[in-house]
Amino acid sequence: MSPDLYRGDNTEPYSKMGASIVPFYRPFPYLFAQFTRGNFSKLNVLDYGAGRGRLERLARLMGVDHLTEVDTSPTMLSASRKIRSARAVVGDTLPFPDASYDVVLSFATWVDIHNPDELVNYCKEAGRVLKPGGVMIAGTATPRSYQIETKSFNSDFPENQNLKSGSWAKVVVKPFTKPVYDTVWSDEDHKRVIKAANFNLVETVEIFEGRDPIWLIYVAVKGELDLIAERQALFRSARDLS
Repeated sequence: MSPDLYRGDNTEPYSKMGASIVPFYRPFPYLFAQFTRGNFSKLNVLDYGAGRGRLERLARLMGVDHLTEVDTSPTMLSASRKIRSARAVVGDTLPFPDASYDVVLSFATWVDIHNPDELVNYCKEAGRVLKPGGVMIAGTATPRSYQIETKSFNSDFPENQNLKSGSWAKVVVKPFTKPVYDTVWSDEDHKRVIKAANFNLVETVEIFEGRDPIWLIYVAVKGELDLIAERQALFRSARDLS
């Protein structure tokens, strides 16, 4: 990802986002378990856009022993390195061989990419390092989240009310007052990117605050149709038992 894809420094505000981000992570253990057979300690997991390491803490609690973290912001990585045990790598292209990971996690990263081709390339790079049958779990904000005020941020600005997919959205992360800018992508564009990157989408989860969907989580699999069907069957059987 090139520096010109970013508008300003979102590091400090997003590193301190609070209550509204919590529901974003709640489905993670469930999705992780159903699409990876639950053998957490044996999995090789990549957090692609790790930031301050929110997922690292959760992954460790779940028993993940092999976690690598990558982020393009040295500031985000260094801010919490003292309390993290996972390996941290800063870079644009993933410095890992093909088919080296079982799971790639990507949470709240796509909004930082303003060019659709770069977003496809980002997902293709995730696919390159995944093993056949590997899973990408990607979470991002909905277009609706950029039109309202939530517990952790305010996007209820006149200029945000008629945004098109690919537009900049003004966001003020509480308790800060200086705005940052995210890229708004529609659900349709998210799905096009996933398909263009040669993934097969197997599940989409909406997360609400009140009546408003503010987060989306996509579960996509790298592999042939039999592998896709197997992952879908795992999810359906778990959902039927819940």
